[in-house]
Amino acid sequence: MAIYRALKNLNIGSGNIIVVESLFNSERLSSAIIPILEARHAIARIAAPPLGVLPGWTKRAEILQKCGIMDAEQLLDVPATTLAQQIDMTVDVINKWQNEIKIWLLPPKKEI
Repeated sequence: MAIYRALKNLNIGSGNIIVVESLFNSERLSSAIIPILEARHAIARIAAPPLGVLPGWTKRAEILQKCGIMDAEQLLDVPATTLAQQIDMTVDVINKWQNEIKIWLLPPKKEI
């Protein structure tokens, strides 16, 4: 699945909101609405860099490559529990890695 960034707050029904500047999996939206939201500049697919180019990620990229994970989007797309089992790491470690990637993918917070 694709990972998107919300460029505006999105009300996705039943009181659920995707908050501006958050990352989310495309499964949260219907496939019919995605192109409409892209055209309205409400969402954007992330530009996922290869993991090996991120500072401090060379060794982690080598480990993840063994299970077919080459870029940031692929890392965010796999459930932490599944990946932890595949590479013999704890779920906490995988969650930390995924959170670190999210920080890399989001623009810096604007100061007021």
